[in-house]
Amino acid sequence: MRDTISWRKNLCKKLCNSDELKQHIVSSLVNADTQVQQRELKRLAQLIADVELGLTLLKEVAPEEPATSVEALLKGYRFPVEQLQSDRNWQLIQNARFYLIKRKGRQWLRVLQEYITLPEIIRIYSLEEARNVPQPIPSSTYPTRLDKVYLPTLSKTPQHRQRKVNLVTEGQWYAKISQKGHSPVEVPIEIPKEVANIAPSSGVSLHHTRTEQNSQCSVTREELILAAQEMDDKLSLFGQQENYRNRLENILFQLYDAESDNFHQGNHLNFEGLMHIVGLLNVGKSTLLEILIYFFAKQGYRCGLMVNDVATAVRLASLFSHKLQIPAAPVLGSKRQEQLAKVYEPILKSEGKEVTKGGMHPAWRWFSSVCPLLALVQSEDKWEFGNEPCHKLYQKVLVADNDDSDDEDRQESDEKYTCPFYYKCPRHHLEHDIATALVWIFTPASFIHTRVPRQGFEQDLTFAEAVYRECKFLFVDEADRVQIQFDEEFAPDEVLVDASGNSFLNKLGLNLATIYNSDRGDMAGDRFVAWTSAHYHTQNATNRIYHLLLTHSKLVAWLGPLPFTGRSLFARIIRDLVDPPEIPVSAKPKLTRQQIMEERRKRIIEADLAPTEQRRRRKQMMDELDEFLQHPLNRGLGGELSDLALTILTAESDRQALAEIAPWCKRWIEIHNLYLPDETQFEELTRNLQFAILVTILDNRLGFIVDNLSDLGRVMNLHDLNQDFLHRPPPDFLPVLPESPVGNILGFLYKQERSVKKAGKLDYFRYVGVGRALLLNFPKLFAVDDWDGPHTVLISGTSYAPGSPAYHINVKLKPTILLPK
Repeated sequence: MRDTISWRKNLCKKLCNSDELKQHIVSSLVNADTQVQQRELKRLAQLIADVELGLTLLKEVAPEEPATSVEALLKGYRFPVEQLQSDRNWQLIQNARFYLIKRKGRQWLRVLQEYITLPEIIRIYSLEEARNVPQPIPSSTYPTRLDKVYLPTLSKTPQHRQRKVNLVTEGQWYAKISQKGHSPVEVPIEIPKEVANIAPSSGVSLHHTRTEQNSQCSVTREELILAAQEMDDKLSLFGQQENYRNRLENILFQLYDAESDNFHQGNHLNFEGLMHIVGLLNVGKSTLLEILIYFFAKQGYRCGLMVNDVATAVRLASLFSHKLQIPAAPVLGSKRQEQLAKVYEPILKSEGKEVTKGGMHPAWRWFSSVCPLLALVQSEDKWEFGNEPCHKLYQKVLVADNDDSDDEDRQESDEKYTCPFYYKCPRHHLEHDIATALVWIFTPASFIHTRVPRQGFEQDLTFAEAVYRECKFLFVDEADRVQIQFDEEFAPDEVLVDASGNSFLNKLGLNLATIYNSDRGDMAGDRFVAWTSAHYHTQNATNRIYHLLLTHSKLVAWLGPLPFTGRSLFARIIRDLVDPPEIPVSAKPKLTRQQIMEERRKRIIEADLAPTEQRRRRKQMMDELDEFLQHPLNRGLGGELSDLALTILTAESDRQALAEIAPWCKRWIEIHNLYLPDETQFEELTRNLQFAILVTILDNRLGFIVDNLSDLGRVMNLHDLNQDFLHRPPPDFLPVLPESPVGNILGFLYKQERSVKKAGKLDYFRYVGVGRALLLNFPKLFAVDDWDGPHTVLISGTSYAPGSPAYHINVKLKPTILLPK
């Protein structure tokens, strides 16, 4: 995690002390109390800083472009325009994406519009409309902030946050445990002096093996054969006959020659940047991969290896560490109980020295369930394996300075501390091994989601960033499969409901049924109650949406084959009211797919070139709906439309729902002086509004469910659900990955079956970035930090598949082909 806030702290402080900004807050929030005004003051100060940083970027990169163009700059694509051909400009844009990652897309347009409404006296850019070119103006508040703050900030990337381990001291401490969805229980822990001083500092630090530059490297076939023989000799001591040498000698290297544009047999492999090794099934790709890792790690180079599953990661880490004498460790996530279940049967149960006589597999070291702190817990409540409060211990502080205060006058401290056994705890042996290992072995999920441990690492990094800085090589087995997994991590999709009964909401409802079949004791937790409420509204809204799709063909025709969200549906309704089509939909001739796409393109262009007054009216109407679109079931924020939404959710029939919508719709049309459609068109309009309201509710509540679903893993079985929905990728990657081509959106898509008798399929998707860019650009992913990435070797058998956009690795590489001898 990077520090993307410190750059503006001093500026925000001066803006908050500005009399002009304070007066603006007081005049706009006349009846608000001081606390509300202070929050708004802080928010606007941050908004001013962020918007002006974006406008400064525009001034440096494309000074003739309108302020709205910042949105395009933050997408992460180096478009073929003159302004982006400059390396300096591209560097500024990449730097700015780190600081403005929360202001991209629609957010930029929203904060830009709010910036325009602020008094010019506190701004340094004059801007009357978002489509205008911003012009620098003087300001009496921090007048030098352009040169002293914005330009220096754009010249560098934010630094990673430093992490310091603060061990608890002697005295009374507390930890909170939560089991099966219940409210957290506070557990007291008395720490004696002897325990507090058991290990005051770490006995291990990260073993660094490389610098900012990563020079090219090479290896000959003869060197690899010698390494393979060493591996065979070492494994023979354990009674294993792996025959690495024999398998390697049966592989032919076909190397690409640029001059002849063809392949020829060779015995020399060069590693620089991105490399692709392809080969047929069982030709020996994995054999070559393991020999390469052994060869380079033995020379002191750290290597990363990405494999398919946890069991493979543990097996190979154990092979290198315990048999080939190369320090290695698997990189595993936080759910150690689930991981133990995955590796116990294939590895830990039957392997190991003299298992039948009580011996243990050496990999058990990475799965120890021993927690020494439990011996000091003064409560019958205990935490389960994998839920230890290693870094979450806290003390109680007095609410007020009162020496006579008792326990009731104390509250939980915000500062959290680390267990005194941390550096000696068996539970953290894996962290110790990772810091000294020369081979790190990941799964795609742990590569993206897992953060480096506090032991050995001073900075807060994802393991992908740690690999980028610390590994000379990264080997990716089955790269075509990994490419798809990365895409799914950043753009997951799922069938919400269909006729099969195996959809996301069906499975979710069945899993939740186990709770309702119990004594409902799990509902004691506030979070669980909030989640079940969101689940009810989600299922209710989905049922009503699906009913409308199945019973109203005109609604399905109105939606068409394109994705939709609540916001996009309201925007479409408003556009049709403000700019009514000249030809009724029913009178339009049947068009081919190509003609439909062409018509859509023309409509987009015409909408963009529509008269200014029409655009203004559409925008005004959408702005009035903004609070409802963000908080559809909150009467205090969403107003009358939220009341209507709650009424629709309880309507006994469509007729009743339409009867509730009709009066509001007529008032809405009259207020904005719009044309009132005839009776048939008005009925379709209210139907479309009903559908848009329900989709807005579903959009909001489903997002809440997905964001909080992983918290319910202790209460119900989630293994048969799409795990990509449960684990969002860390925001650390968003500044270096391009935005999804269709935009970073959450939305829906209805696919109608060819047979009208069959129910269609309602899909749900969430696009936040191009996942494969993480893999295919990895050697230069964080080049903005002036740091070379590892030489990345992609290994696969089906990656060259031009007809398959999913599996085809679409980068210009000089591949190496492996053939049987």
